[in-house]
Amino acid sequence: MNNVIVGIFGVSGVTVCACVFLWRRFRLPRFPPDRARDFVERSRERWVVHRGGRPENTLAALRASKARGATAVELDVGVTRDGCPVLLHDAAVDRTSDGTGLLSEMSLEKAKELDFGIKFGSEFKAERIPTLNEVLDLCEELGLCVYLEVKLGQWQVLLPALKQLYANRKGLYSWMAVISFWPTFLYKLHKADDRILTGLILTQRGLVLWPDGLTQNKTWWKHILSPVFDRTYFWLIEKVLWNFLGLSLLVPNKSLIYENRFDLQLWKKREVTLLSWTADSLAEKEHFEQVVCIPVISSHLVLEDSPQQDQSS
Repeated sequence: MNNVIVGIFGVSGVTVCACVFLWRRFRLPRFPPDRARDFVERSRERWVVHRGGRPENTLAALRASKARGATAVELDVGVTRDGCPVLLHDAAVDRTSDGTGLLSEMSLEKAKELDFGIKFGSEFKAERIPTLNEVLDLCEELGLCVYLEVKLGQWQVLLPALKQLYANRKGLYSWMAVISFWPTFLYKLHKADDRILTGLILTQRGLVLWPDGLTQNKTWWKHILSPVFDRTYFWLIEKVLWNFLGLSLLVPNKSLIYENRFDLQLWKKREVTLLSWTADSLAEKEHFEQVVCIPVISSHLVLEDSPQQDQSS
């Protein structure tokens, strides 16, 4: 009996030591909290515009948003078949251009032939898809801070491209943050260059629902298990992953705030800066900033102009 007890304690001790070793070996150094806080405070001086404005993810949108007082923009980056980073929210070009097909199957030359403005109004006719370099040149000229969202399925290609961008543009650290739903990508980017401000985007039902509220999982067992995985993932972020990833910025969906599923005081105590998404009206934006007391990415400028446009993340 004594040998069994000794064996149990021995295995437990080895397991704990292994976990401590792995934690210390692979946990990333934390991005300085004061720098994350200063970045967000500076960027939200007026408002952070969702998808850059209208027409979304275009140079025309950036100019219009700046003219209306924006101090920062949230943008979505995609990759063409020939590996060029460009701005696009969806995997396909159908919704925002006069073309059809997946961006990943188009060359940059082909994508540049499409009109990404006409669906937003005749005044935007012949607006072309911008490369990330073109966007950063304009944002630097306009003095706009950038929150660049990297999506699933593209980060493997974008990781070296982003590392090169920051290496070539020394001042970029002070006015562009990289945000994503995907912890693996953020881990690899932060490990490659810990001077880059990275932020994890959070939504409570990421595995259960699409952004438009439709069920992702049609099979019954996936539909039952998905909420369990969602809750487990969220628990891991709150207890472990935020620290393991070295995060000082979280980007929670507003539903987490409204449903009281997000402990604001806990993250304040941890000195993690919060930036919520997405306020659909000026009143909602002011509610977040004055009542909830956290900044928010806003789409109200876009919605005032074009209420029919889809504004899901």
